[in-house]
Amino acid sequence: MVAALKKSERLRYINQKASQKELLAFVKRDKDIDVRLAAIEKLTDYKVLSKIAKKSSEWQIRSAAVSRITDPEVLAEMSDDFGRDFLIDSAIGKIKDQKILGMIAENDKNIQVRQAVVKKIKKQDLLKSIATKDSHALVRLEAISKLSDRDTLQHIAMNDKERSIRLAAGQQIEDQDMLVKIIQEEKDYNIRFALIKQIDRQGLLYRIYQNESEYIVKLEVISQLTALSAFERILDTEKNSNLRREVVRKLTDQPLLMKVSKSDRNKLVRWEAIARITDPKILENIATSSADQGTRAIAIERLRDL
Repeated sequence: MVAALKKSERLRYINQKASQKELLAFVKRDKDIDVRLAAIEKLTDYKVLSKIAKKSSEWQIRSAAVSRITDPEVLAEMSDDFGRDFLIDSAIGKIKDQKILGMIAENDKNIQVRQAVVKKIKKQDLLKSIATKDSHALVRLEAISKLSDRDTLQHIAMNDKERSIRLAAGQQIEDQDMLVKIIQEEKDYNIRFALIKQIDRQGLLYRIYQNESEYIVKLEVISQLTALSAFERILDTEKNSNLRREVVRKLTDQPLLMKVSKSDRNKLVRWEAIARITDPKILENIATSSADQGTRAIAIERLRDL
């Protein structure tokens, strides 16, 4: 009889008169999705809702059923049955108990579920355990992004086998002395390159430069340096002329540029220094006193440009 009613009448019946048994019948048999969804909104039995969420072939129905469940233990038990993101979010979004979240994070087989759970975990001891023990990198990365314990982050950054994990842990660290230690012991130059961007203390940057062997990493250190004393030491000790040229390109100190223009062992570095000189007296000095004809010519040309 009820099934023969118009849609508006069926909806009114659901909202005003239907028993739990009748509501389930609507969910199973009614042809109109709006009616079925309305019936789910009135269901209160978690076991019935859980069964609908697991067995329905329609994602709207499954999602609506999950959204009606508020008992965290029921949701925790259901988490294995949801592979789609929207269903995971519907279930996990209801759980606030950190112990239950921790239980799911440590025991659930579904990677997406564990990721979603970690986003809600606040306890550092739980995050530490997940960041160091979970079997999947994506879950560990999620935990690392929420970690604040420096010692744990340092341990992960210096010892983890996964490159992406070491990098993520290092990027969470703000202590620059700790970062230098990590950089100096890191074998992967890509990680060293990335972490250098977090260092701004000039003395630490120069210390990294002294211990670095990879060209691209040394180049990145130079880009971060601003201290004249560090530039002077690099110009005196660096064997690679291209790196010395990069230093010269950052110089504005006229006496140091004059020194480089006269004493550097590579003519391209000397000429680069001359191109940076803006003091006519220094240029005149180079143009008249340099032993190298090419250097004198470059200095004369530079004078004409001023």
